[in-house]
Amino acid sequence: MKKFQNRWDWPRWGTLVLAYLLTVPLCAAAGIFLVDSVEYVTVLRGRYPELLYALPCVGLAIAGGYRLCKIPLLATLRFIVNRHNRIYYVSSWIAPLVYGTTVLSHAAGASVGCEGSSFLVGASLGSKISRTLRVNHRDVRPIICCGMASAFAPLLGTPLTAAAMILEMTPSRRIRYIIPCLGAAWCAYGLSLWTHVVPMRYTLYTVSTLGDVAWLKLGVLSFLFLAVGDGFRRLLLGFFHEIPRWIPLPYVRIFLAGVLFVVLIETTGGLDYCGTGRGVIHEALSGNARPEAFLWKMGLTILCLGSGYKGGQIVPAFFIGATLGCTAGNLLGLDPCLTAAMGFVGVFCGVVRCPLASLFLALEIFGPEAFFCFVPMAGIYFGVSLGGKNFFRKFF
Repeated sequence: MKKFQNRWDWPRWGTLVLAYLLTVPLCAAAGIFLVDSVEYVTVLRGRYPELLYALPCVGLAIAGGYRLCKIPLLATLRFIVNRHNRIYYVSSWIAPLVYGTTVLSHAAGASVGCEGSSFLVGASLGSKISRTLRVNHRDVRPIICCGMASAFAPLLGTPLTAAAMILEMTPSRRIRYIIPCLGAAWCAYGLSLWTHVVPMRYTLYTVSTLGDVAWLKLGVLSFLFLAVGDGFRRLLLGFFHEIPRWIPLPYVRIFLAGVLFVVLIETTGGLDYCGTGRGVIHEALSGNARPEAFLWKMGLTILCLGSGYKGGQIVPAFFIGATLGCTAGNLLGLDPCLTAAMGFVGVFCGVVRCPLASLFLALEIFGPEAFFCFVPMAGIYFGVSLGGKNFFRKFF
């Protein structure tokens, strides 16, 4: 009997279950509140386009807020991920700080997403709950992972993708985390549906009519999309590392980036590149896109995120992939809707380096009818970039 009691540490498990029950709904509500806030300020910016001119001043406010909270201005998901194995806890200031600065960045028109912010908010809230309840240090990582999955799932309405991304991106890749993360993501998704958050869904109709030559062209495009996604990720990381050397002062750096962004938007008249650009994504998946759109979005996103404006790179990756795929499909005589969808998933895979999450994303957003079109693309990335041995080492 004593051995059984030692094996089942009831106070530890009770605290863990309580932390889980508090983390999942709280982080889900935070993710829903974030996406609703971003949509609200996006509509507001559409009514008042002159808010774009406030971007440099918003940048100064963001830099001041991070300095006040003693958090590096360029802190991203890596700021959380690199501490999973060593410190376990995340600053409680990150959740309100990231939420406020992300909403401000979108209100002023910065070319950013919001999914990276949801990861940070979920990690911060999960860490705060773990610290408050004095959760055992061995159980902090799964609570933080569940918080991140709960905060991300409502943004796109993709619970499977959220759980898979957490398991593939963080150093705490363990199969035993998959059930808590999946449960957290599905609960958050259900809560988002209950609060009338519309998930991102599209339908493809011409998949069954493809010939052998078309499949060969799609294979070549798969390499292109993965290469563009990887190039976008490398350029963003390079800009992150180099711009502090060029302009050491964060206030000057983010202010000048805001001025340059406003000048470029006014010169090109490209208000579509502001914010997430979901309208352009919808048009590209419908077969209409400007050929140069993906290059402008890539450059402007690197400028904003690299200088300190807050958001994420996943939705801009959707923009880049969808517009590039639509353009390539029109040039090669393929269905632009199908190639835009493949670019949507392929660039995402190259950016986040998560082939399993990419397959789940294709399944959840485009449905099972076109799922087999995306399997070779994930297989190419798996074979070229990860390798089978390294892949299985990530989970076992």
